[in-house]
Amino acid sequence: MTKNIGKQLSPESRHEAGHAVAALVHGFDVFGIDLIPQEVPGTGGLIGKAGTEMGLPSHKVIAGKGEEDVLPVLVVLYAGFFAELVVNPKAILEEGFDQSDGDRALEYAKYSLLAPPKMRDGKLVSSIDIDRLKSLINAAKERAEMLVKKHSDAIDELASLLDAHGSLRAAEIHACVGSFFAS
Repeated sequence: MTKNIGKQLSPESRHEAGHAVAALVHGFDVFGIDLIPQEVPGTGGLIGKAGTEMGLPSHKVIAGKGEEDVLPVLVVLYAGFFAELVVNPKAILEEGFDQSDGDRALEYAKYSLLAPPKMRDGKLVSSIDIDRLKSLINAAKERAEMLVKKHSDAIDELASLLDAHGSLRAAEIHACVGSFFAS
């Protein structure tokens, strides 16, 4: 539809549109996207700038299932970063706080690779193969980058609508990008 509008979009809208499109491609529900800062009681003000509400599986569902079950979740989490890079070459993958994309992806990856718990020295322990973890994260990043390139038009269209309205609900999101995924 709208070719090459990516450079005119806000980084936040493209980031969140990247998450939403990746989620839809992988069959996850997307309930809404919001660019409007939210007032959080007890903090004394507004926090956050953007968020995509998605139906990703819980850590419990992913625990011990392995790479293939968690890879779609990781791709969705990393897709926001790669989508933002198009309009913000200085974008960084957020890490270091609970709800950052990087930390959430790492947690999902660790849970998926947990070995079954065993008793060691009277304590229940579980382990993670660090090389497998690094490989999984790298594979997810590569797939996220490819997905963003493949679905760039849908991401741009959704980001444009998001910039215009500030927030979108599920029906608006599906109406905007549905034609990109029709067979």
